[in-house]
Amino acid sequence: RRVHGECSTRRALFKFVLVLVTLSFCNSLRFLSVTFVATMSESSSSSSSSSSRASLFAALSSLQPTKVAPLFGADAIAGITAAACVSPFVTAIDRSIIQSAAGTQPLKAALTDAFKQLFMSPHKFLMGRDFRLVWGVYGGTYVAANITQTVCDQLGTSAHIPKFIATSAANILLCVRKDAIFAKMFGAAAATKVPFTTLSLFTLRDCLTIAAAFNAPALVNAALAKMNAGKEGAGSSNGNATKWLTQIACPVSVQFFSTPIHLMALDMYNRQGATFASRLAFVRTKYLSIVAPTSRSS
Repeated sequence: RRVHGECSTRRALFKFVLVLVTLSFCNSLRFLSVTFVATMSESSSSSSSSSSRASLFAALSSLQPTKVAPLFGADAIAGITAAACVSPFVTAIDRSIIQSAAGTQPLKAALTDAFKQLFMSPHKFLMGRDFRLVWGVYGGTYVAANITQTVCDQLGTSAHIPKFIATSAANILLCVRKDAIFAKMFGAAAATKVPFTTLSLFTLRDCLTIAAAFNAPALVNAALAKMNAGKEGAGSSNGNATKWLTQIACPVSVQFFSTPIHLMALDMYNRQGATFASRLAFVRTKYLSIVAPTSRSS
């Protein structure tokens, strides 16, 4: 029991760090590629940033296709490349989580099998439907976030709300579909229609995750900057350290809320006739084994 819990915790922490490193890599790659495109393109940015507050349609139509098309291309390359780096590991972890939650295979054995296939038969792993689904989810989400950021940069407007809407739309449509297919591929129940409640909980989980990964860090940083505005010694080095800390803390913190939602969604598919009380007991058991494994030592 204890070994299983510690393995679950290591798996959860590994996934958090992996996704955060990839987000940082994605942003860095996007910055480098966009900078390269900007320096190579003609500096014809002295067009018109006329009219103070026109409509959104007028603002969007003012974007120059010849200028933004290379930037969008760089955004797409950065997002797809970053997704390709993280997707093999996330595929192995997601597959193992679903198999463990369904009771079809212990977590440690599922992880061992997945990573053994990844490293011993990479061609089979990378050609698998599960990998392609995960790559599509991460690639679509990163590309949507990058392109939205570029559009907002060009329009000179805040990217917080547009980026949340764009990444939510991309991630929810792709991730909910992916999780529904994963539940059928690796779940305990015979492949059947995924209940609407399961899809709804997947959607709620993804909204929380997206807000914590793409929006919360910037908002928290802005609030901390206001608090430290008048204080001495709050230099750029402290600001950078705070930025990295919030980039890590926000997505990790939200897992305490999104993990029970994810477990409940899987249980609603795997045990479609179960009572609500038994579902709560299942979520409590699995949740505690991940979040507080040491409290369950026997």
